[in-house]
Amino acid sequence: MTENTNEKKVEEKRSRYSAVSIILRQMYGTRMAGMPGYILLQDVVYKHLEDKTLTMDELVEWACKHFSFQISVDDAYDEILQVVTQNLPEAENGEDNIMLILPDVLAEATNLYEKKIIFEKVAKAVRSLKIPAMIEQDVISILFEIKRGKTIEEALEKLADEDVLEFAEALKMKEKRRKIKELKNTILLAFPSEMEMLEFAENID
Repeated sequence: MTENTNEKKVEEKRSRYSAVSIILRQMYGTRMAGMPGYILLQDVVYKHLEDKTLTMDELVEWACKHFSFQISVDDAYDEILQVVTQNLPEAENGEDNIMLILPDVLAEATNLYEKKIIFEKVAKAVRSLKIPAMIEQDVISILFEIKRGKTIEEALEKLADEDVLEFAEALKMKEKRRKIKELKNTILLAFPSEMEMLEFAENID
């Protein structure tokens, strides 16, 4: 294995761990960040993103091995449960319950991670275009939705819907049409055509 390959792997691990830290703050805030369960969960999510073939027990066992003091798998589950149920007041403590909750936690974390990676790639690609700063964020938002599987029309609809959330119902449709038209014009300021935008999106990797 070459030195460059080693450096790349180390950088990938560092980037993934940093991303996991951000994602857990999004999901649970920082109030419990120093608790054993939070630290264990962070390692569980990190390892899951690295290897999605591992079972839940294997993930928790791995986290236990890397924990700062000796802890059993059962105790680790109990600690993690305190974190993942903090927003579920009716959830009962117990391993059976966490085996139902934890897969959903990992799915949410994976979704947030994939969104983050896609957004970073899109933003980097758009900045290489050297388009006017005033339209850069809209172009990034459109391309992000396209990379997530939407057509241009679906992307514009979604962004326009988000833009008019604060408007009164009577004004929403008019403002939505205005926003969609504005976004279409933005596309043509950045690209010669919508087709070229799609080709650009396809080449972002």
